[in-house]
Amino acid sequence: MKRVILTTIMISISFFSKSFQSMKDCITNFISVPLKSLERGEASTKNVNELNELIKSFNKITTRLEEEIKELEFSNNHMKRVLSEIALTMNFPQDTDNMLDTILNIAVKALDAKKGLLIIKNKNHSGLVIKSAIGYDKGLIGKTKIRFGEGIVGWVVENGKPVILPEGDKDNRFEKISHLELENQSILCVPLIHSRKIMGGISISNKICGKKFSDEDIIILNNLAVQTAVALENAMLREKIESTYFETISALALAVESKDKYTRGHSIRVGRIAKTIAEKMDVAKKEIEDIEHAATLHDIGKIGIVDNILLNKGKLTPLEFDVIKRHPEIGENIIKPVASLSQICPIVRHHHERVDGNGYPDHLSEKEIPRASRILIVADAFDAMTSDRPYRKAMGFEEAIKELDRNAGYQFDRDVVNNFIECFEKENFLVERVHQYH
Repeated sequence: MKRVILTTIMISISFFSKSFQSMKDCITNFISVPLKSLERGEASTKNVNELNELIKSFNKITTRLEEEIKELEFSNNHMKRVLSEIALTMNFPQDTDNMLDTILNIAVKALDAKKGLLIIKNKNHSGLVIKSAIGYDKGLIGKTKIRFGEGIVGWVVENGKPVILPEGDKDNRFEKISHLELENQSILCVPLIHSRKIMGGISISNKICGKKFSDEDIIILNNLAVQTAVALENAMLREKIESTYFETISALALAVESKDKYTRGHSIRVGRIAKTIAEKMDVAKKEIEDIEHAATLHDIGKIGIVDNILLNKGKLTPLEFDVIKRHPEIGENIIKPVASLSQICPIVRHHHERVDGNGYPDHLSEKEIPRASRILIVADAFDAMTSDRPYRKAMGFEEAIKELDRNAGYQFDRDVVNNFIECFEKENFLVERVHQYH
């Protein structure tokens, strides 16, 4: 559809340009005949006056046509740039929120505006939620709810039609203006529609130059909205598929643990401990979520280890231990197909490294090991030490803490261990979190 529109515009411009030049040549030839007569003194005063008026009219028409063709060419190039930016955005792997932020930013810049909102239907389709905002308080994103039919954007989503509301104009269709729209001067709002399904809307407000929004602006924003709706539908489908895949491999990870009564609940406990340490270290919310997901899946690679090695009750031979040491890489390869989980691949891969470089699989040391992995390593080791094994009884919490402290700077990151010990000594909820899953 986008190619058809652009091709039509380009053909039209080319046609107008060629037609205009042909017309200009014809009129020039037409006028040149009387001019030659004038030079020979054969034309009357009346003819001269008429000819002068004709020349003036011709000059005005050609000047206006030239300006309009230039404006059309500029508009075409502008639209091509906007759609190209959108195409690049859609082809570049990123999460849905970042994609929508980028699209809204492109829309606001393309229409030379100060403010913009991108709003979609919430999960249960009971109302609308703001997914991206420019020129508004960022605290509105994901929190402010708008009812169908409320204000201009609510009306646009409910009716599936674009609206331009110039400065100071009143419109009986909008009985109740949203509080978000009260301070706006001029507003242009279009729906996001894909396969006849209305998914949300884009609202752009207040041109920087102070002008009103034009029909050309509607064309640009409508084209952008069509591409956005397709991208949003694809993103939602991808997230649904990836969520199902994550649930599947999480279930597999739990199944692997359930084979052995000694490891049952291990991933859940590791996740709780790792989250506590990360919060104490003021790790960003998104990274904490990644750590929790990595904790859930950190031993998923053991699904590729044969049972006679995985469930061995005695001491492993060097060859058997080499097989066990493959599970972080196997786990990484299982997770890789999920684009949204790509950031946890290195966390899972490196959860058996040591800060002295004697870990596996890559023998990384100190800060070469991702911080999230360094946190997971401590949480994993603490739970392993405080859990029963076929060949030994569980250590007490105090003894395990001392073991972590003794090996800090060798096996474990000193800063992570110190934060863990502070949590253990000062906050009872850490002990409670561990106890409830033993």
